Amino acid sequence: MALALMVSTVLLAYVNGQEVLSSCPSPNGYFADAVQCDKYYHCQDSVLTEKLCPDGMAFNDLNPKVEKCDFLFQVSCQERPDLQRPKSTENCPRQNGYFPHEDQTNCREFFYCTNGISSPLTCPESLVFSTKTGTCVWPEEAGRTNCASEKVFNFTCPKVGMDKAITHPRYADPDDCQYFYVCINGETPRRNGCSFGQVFDTRSVTCAEPKDVPDCADYYLEYFDNYFETLEAGARPSGDILSAARASGYEIPDFRERVRIRPGDAVPERRGTTTPSPRGEGPGGRPLRRRRPGGNGGLRRRNRPKTTTTTTTTTPPPEYYDDYYYYDETYDSADKKDDASY
Repeated sequence: MALALMVSTVLLAYVNGQEVLSSCPSPNGYFADAVQCDKYYHCQDSVLTEKLCPDGMAFNDLNPKVEKCDFLFQVSCQERPDLQRPKSTENCPRQNGYFPHEDQTNCREFFYCTNGISSPLTCPESLVFSTKTGTCVWPEEAGRTNCASEKVFNFTCPKVGMDKAITHPRYADPDDCQYFYVCINGETPRRNGCSFGQVFDTRSVTCAEPKDVPDCADYYLEYFDNYFETLEAGARPSGDILSAARASGYEIPDFRERVRIRPGDAVPERRGTTTPSPRGEGPGGRPLRRRRPGGNGGLRRRNRPKTTTTTTTTTPPPEYYDDYYYYDETYDSADKKDDASY
């Protein structure tokens, strides 16, 4: 019995020629193994017990009074690189942690694993997953060979002189009016975007109203056509939509023919003909805007606009048109009390 106790409380001084913990450094505390990053020891009243972190985690020995296992990327294991044998499952090389997609060219998607069960996650646009930090970062910060900025964005910064390179020049996204690239030190591209309702102007190298940028004047028009066509009867357009429509020079349709129905009221007769609008008509019977021949209307960048993009430009936000009033001839005094929220 005494021999068993001695073996359990004292470790061999060397394993494979490397020094390991041979006894408790102090009567109480938690101490890292000298060789294996996910192994540690608990000393209680000078009695030493070997312990192991969950697969995919390593012991954090910053404070010997705290028993703490963190994800592998959060702990420095350079001096004790060994780990327990992995218990891999689908999408999880180890039971716990954040892991990249198996397709090395899929830079934005990754998996969070807990107890061998994976949950798919996706980085925001323009960012990639970093195996070094377990977070989403700029491509050049991730250091993944297949996820370099040029490959992720399919864009290469033009060669410029040092005097221009230090200004971090900007270039239009060749495929999308709302976006542009900032070339850090003239070399590393970072994709950025204008706020909703604006487009990138190559002349001023800032974000501007579409009506002031000929190449992108009709960028949002299809979006507004769809928005107003599907707007429910009685609903009011949101303020940001109205401002963006005005900035694009879009003709906001007249909704005075819409009718509201209150419960218990007689159903009013529909005004005008019930014949569906002829093909090609938009809200209010006005003709739909058509693209010019040539697939993309003869313009270079014609992707669907994004409504949640932030911008790093110094261009002030678009002016809101406080003088615009939405008029509905069926809007009676009983509704006016809700007008303050509009």
